[in-house]
Amino acid sequence: MLVVEGVVALQRSFGDLGIYVDAATDDVRAWFVARMHELVRAAADDADSFYRGWAGLSPDAVTELAVAVWTAVNLPNLVEDIAPSAVRADAVLHKDPDHTVREITWATP
Repeated sequence: MLVVEGVVALQRSFGDLGIYVDAATDDVRAWFVARMHELVRAAADDADSFYRGWAGLSPDAVTELAVAVWTAVNLPNLVEDIAPSAVRADAVLHKDPDHTVREITWATP
C-alpha cells in the first residue's frame, strides 16, 4: 500500500483509490490555529524548531499570526487548489469539528 498525501495528491492518478478529506472551512481554520499554538509551545523547548522565533509571543499574538497566515496563504490554497481536486476523488470523508468522520460519500462510476 502506498499513501500519497498533500496538495497535489489528487491532481493525477497515483493509485487505485483517491480519498479527499473534507471539513467546514471554519473548522479547518480552527484546527490550523490550534496546531500553530501547539507548535509554538513545543518550540520553547526545541532550539532547532522552525517555530522557535515565535515562542516568546503571547497566546493572543500567536492566534493573530496564525489567522494572518491562514487568511493570506492557507485559505486561498484551499479554495483555489485543494478543494477543486475533490471531484477527482473516489471517496470523500466529511469530518466534524472534533475530527469525527460524519459521512463517507462515494463517487458514482
